[in-house]
Amino acid sequence: MCIKESLRLYPSVPIFTRNITTDLVLDDEITLPAGSNACFLTMNIHRNEKIYPDPENFDPDRFLPEKVAARHPFAYVPFSAGP
Repeated sequence: MCIKESLRLYPSVPIFTRNITTDLVLDDEITLPAGSNACFLTMNIHRNEKIYPDPENFDPDRFLPEKVAARHPFAYVPFSAGP
């Protein structure tokens, strides 16, 4: 749990990108057109207060099995999220 929490705070992959394959509409306002790329900052995902309360605090208990099960599977992506 301590290693996972360390990687949450300091991920080994700081930025990853994805190619948008179909038009993607966000919040009924913004459209990301097919063929464009989206960049994701891992540190921003891992320090989202909605997912990780008190995100700057080192708390290995965030990775207790019951807490992990309650989160979206891509809320923790220290090594990116696959191809």
